[in-house]
Order: sequence, then structure tokens, then C-alpha cells
Amino acid sequence: PEKLRERGIHACLPTAASFKCRDKSKLAELCERTHCRTPQTVAVSDVNSLHQAAVALGGNVFVKGRFYEARHAITPATREAAYWHMLEQWGAPVLVQENVLGEEYNVVGLGDGRGQILGSCSIRKMLRTASGKGFGGMIVRDPQLDAIAQSLIAELRWHGPFELEFVKSEGPKGEYCLIEINPRFPAWCDFPSTLNCNLPAAAFELALGWQPREPLRHAIPGKFFIRHAIDMTGDIRDLAALTTSGQFFRQPREFIPHPTSSRSL
Repeated sequence: PEKLRERGIHACLPTAASFKCRDKSKLAELCERTHCRTPQTVAVSDVNSLHQAAVALGGNVFVKGRFYEARHAITPATREAAYWHMLEQWGAPVLVQENVLGEEYNVVGLGDGRGQILGSCSIRKMLRTASGKGFGGMIVRDPQLDAIAQSLIAELRWHGPFELEFVKSEGPKGEYCLIEINPRFPAWCDFPSTLNCNLPAAAFELALGWQPREPLRHAIPGKFFIRHAIDMTGDIRDLAALTTSGQFFRQPREFIPHPTSSRSL
């Protein structure tokens, strides 16, 4: 961050130590210090150790890249295919993680770098893409989940955006199990901003060295979002401008004329 500031670039970033502590391979150590449950995870660097780790974890596992991506694998063939894919995409080691059954929860928030959370929003995932990304979710307010998030961010002294991914295990206890910590906002981070919890704006102010002008409120439980795709129309001139300059401008409610048919009725 200091070198960026010397160039006049303002950023809202965690320290190198904080960033390393939330790495997938070190998550168990972090969770032990904060008394948070996390799935058993084994780092492997060859096919034999892959299969040994999977058997030790019950056979039903996730094979994960060291930086990104995960594939659910049950059979030896699917495990091996996932292993070679992760190795090619992300390098060694590849991680084999126990599959915890239950509902998925996410916490998006902003850390102040001194151990406090400036604002956060927790959701239960309701819809997921094929790759497991949230496509729809419902806001929840659970003091237990809030306390776990606070303990993790306090331990890391996290500065900037974060996303905590949990699975709430099935059964009467229903423990929250930390899957991973992402050092950025998720794609749905605009959703809380519509409910008086504008995390991106607060991150912008924090990057400039300001304290957020308004305290971030807790988003209202029971509100939900669903992502959807829309079709956009335009003129070939718009496409040309977008291709050459990366942008085009259109007036609000601009009407795109169509040639009048000369065919007589």
C-alpha cells in the first residue's frame, strides 16, 4: 500500500501478514486460534496422496485450487480429473477438503484494520450457479454468525473488503463451518447498498483515509436478491464505439429508429 500511495494511488488493502493468514492452506490454524470450526483440508502434490487424503476424509470431498476454484468429487476418476485441472490452472499444492453437508451462508463486510468491522451483511444462499456462486440470497441476522465473523476479523486485523463463506452443518447443533475467506467483495455486494448498508462507498472513503460519513446500518433480515440477465439493444455505431474506445453514450430513453417499410399494405 505504501508504494501505491507514493504513486498517488489510494487503496484499501490488508497487510501481507493478514493476507497470508487467511490462505486456504492456513485456515485451520486461524480457526484454531478463534475457536471456529473449519473442514479438514489436506494439501497434496501427487495423485497417490490425493486418493489417500480423499479416503481419509470419507471419499466425499472437494478438490480445490490453491487460489481459486473447487470441484466436488466422489469417485477416484472425478477426483483425479479435478486434481489435474487444478494443478494446471493454479499450480501445486492442490487442496482436498472434507465435504460438510448443510446450508451455505456468506458474510460480506469491511474491516477497519484495527480489529473492528465497519459494516457487514449476512445472507443465506438460496440459488447457486454451477460453480457454486451465489445467484440469489436472503438476508439473515444471527448473533452467533456475527460473533464468529467479528472474532475472525479481529484476529486478522483485516483492513478492507472481505467475504466469509460458511456452511451451517446439519443436525441439532447446526455449527457454522468456515469454508474460506475471500479478500474482496462478492459480485452481489451492491445488494446491501440498496438497504442502507453501502459497503463499496465506505470502502472508497476508507481508501482515501476518511472514516465513513454515516454509520453503516444492518441490512433488514428477510430481504432477498435474485440476479438476472437482460437483453440490451443498440446500433452498430454503438458497437463500433465500444470496440474502439471501450465506451459509448446514449441519452436516457433514447429511441432507436427503425427504417419505415416501403412495402405497401
